[in-house]
Amino acid sequence: MDSSARQTSHSSGFTAEMRDRQARGKDPYNSDESEPGDDVPYRLGDHRTRKKESMYDVERRGSTMAILDCPESLLASALAHGNTIPQERARLSEILTGFDQKASASTGRR
Repeated sequence: MDSSARQTSHSSGFTAEMRDRQARGKDPYNSDESEPGDDVPYRLGDHRTRKKESMYDVERRGSTMAILDCPESLLASALAHGNTIPQERARLSEILTGFDQKASASTGRR
């Protein structure tokens, strides 16, 4: 069987509408307009279940992520705090995860 015969046999049972549904991640064989979950809007997260954080903590985590993202900033932060680079990375990781006991105990936050 040559390639043109194979293409016609494969595409004959698959319509343009079916290809469109498949491209959108839906079942191409189900022609119903409504599928389970179509009426539910997509959400990136449920913000009601998250605990309220102070702006201080949010900004602190943001600056910590920026330091961890840049090797030069990580080195400068390690030198400023008198740590080695692995120690500083561990300290900053504790800040990100919320396990920084010294800072939260001294500021009364947690």
